[in-house]
Amino acid sequence: MTCAFLFPGQGSQYVGMTKKVERVYPLAREIFERADEVLGFPLYALTGEGKEEELTSTENAQPAILMVSVAWARFLLQEGVQPDFLSGHSLGEFSALVLSGALDLEEGLWLVHRRGLLMKEAMAEIPGGMLAIIGLCKEKTEEVVEEACSFGKIELANINSPEQVVLSGELTALQRAQEIAMVKGARFVKFLPVSAPFHSSMMAEVAQRFSKELEKISLRDARLPVVLNANLQPTRDKEVIREALTFQIDHPVNWVGILRTLHLLGVEDMWELGPKAVLTGLVKKTLPGIRALSVEEVYQKETVPV
Repeated sequence: MTCAFLFPGQGSQYVGMTKKVERVYPLAREIFERADEVLGFPLYALTGEGKEEELTSTENAQPAILMVSVAWARFLLQEGVQPDFLSGHSLGEFSALVLSGALDLEEGLWLVHRRGLLMKEAMAEIPGGMLAIIGLCKEKTEEVVEEACSFGKIELANINSPEQVVLSGELTALQRAQEIAMVKGARFVKFLPVSAPFHSSMMAEVAQRFSKELEKISLRDARLPVVLNANLQPTRDKEVIREALTFQIDHPVNWVGILRTLHLLGVEDMWELGPKAVLTGLVKKTLPGIRALSVEEVYQKETVPV
């Protein structure tokens, strides 16, 4: 059965997530302690028993999710589950690239910490926000954007499932979009707890800064194909990967496109490697016939599906 490993993005973190993986994979502690050495601060303790608001800060959340995701992936490999393809949602691309060998663990941790710091700076420098809309198709959401754009900059940021889309933009436009979406029949509309328009063209300067950070890293060709958001194609080439990591900062995350690519590649089994089960739910909504499993959920149970 063709298998894909999927890695979650920011927002899936929670205090105590390291303990869950350590219970079934004691070697995870080596990864977590290495993260402390690379970053120069006690991320392991923060993730295990720190304060939620401190862990949620983007420069902490991103390396924390990466180290937990890589630990779960190495555990599943130990259990004999071998992926044919890898992919990740936004930040999750970095976790996928660490597992693929395109990035070392240390390089991945350093990069996502820098990425988090740049995003934190953007919150102060680039006013705006993000708005989640559930219950409208992509076409209806595009109509929302078109009608709200006269009130300010607004763009599609995340296409998470056929009926779940996130918008980025200036607050006046997003507030208008919230009203329009409800009129058009959205089941749920909510502002996300961020204060910058991530994954939009308004992040172009941040993408340029991150590109400079990437120049300090020697990427390698991936050992396993990674389906990237930038081209929605299975990729091993290091230069394509380099461009894709900058691209994702100021372009929307087309998660539906990634899942449909994996389906066309013959993937029948998808494992979410990381905290919570956010991507698992999105797979089930986008590809109802595909088996989608969250490693964290499965290995909390006494019986494991085969």
